[in-house]
Amino acid sequence: AARGLEQQGAILRVDSSGQLDTSFGWNGAITYSQRAPIFLAADPDGRIAGLANALGSGSSEAQFVFRILADGSPDTSFGGGGFIPVVPPAGSDKLRLRRLLRATDGSYYLSGTLYSANGNEWRFAVLRFLPDGTRDTAFAGHSGIALIDFNLGVPRKTDGGELALLGDGKLMLASTAGLPALNANHCAIARLTSDGMLDATFGN
Repeated sequence: AARGLEQQGAILRVDSSGQLDTSFGWNGAITYSQRAPIFLAADPDGRIAGLANALGSGSSEAQFVFRILADGSPDTSFGGGGFIPVVPPAGSDKLRLRRLLRATDGSYYLSGTLYSANGNEWRFAVLRFLPDGTRDTAFAGHSGIALIDFNLGVPRKTDGGELALLGDGKLMLASTAGLPALNANHCAIARLTSDGMLDATFGN
């Protein structure tokens, strides 16, 4: 939504009859100045975690992880006041996240694409945040980010596609993967262990 020069994102909740739930936020809605939620995941206790894009010409495509309480108010126990900026690793151009999943232990997995500084390489990226909003830097043993290239050569372009959490805690990934030099694109899948390492028992 837009008001004058200000851009706003919003979350609405409806009841089983399709009517706005007025117990949520302000008359059924909450709005965010300069932030647009793009993906949500509900907790069993009614809290909602989400992924948001920054809005506005000066946003630099920044993203945030956030969590709100069942009534729509910020969950101040999650990170800094309920919102946490997602910072890409040093040496990369940008990290564009597209999916968020909640694990049974209350942690959150996020996936998307990590772009190299020169823009020539794209890699499937997966991160994990702990239940209190802390970035899990032990995940994947690589500063908290798993990078999957599906055994392609260089330069490679692997778009961060779909992410699914399996019953045993492992992660299933699906993506398009290609080598621009060969003008070749393929569908690719991979499986990670719960700690973010490639599952050597899957594929080759």
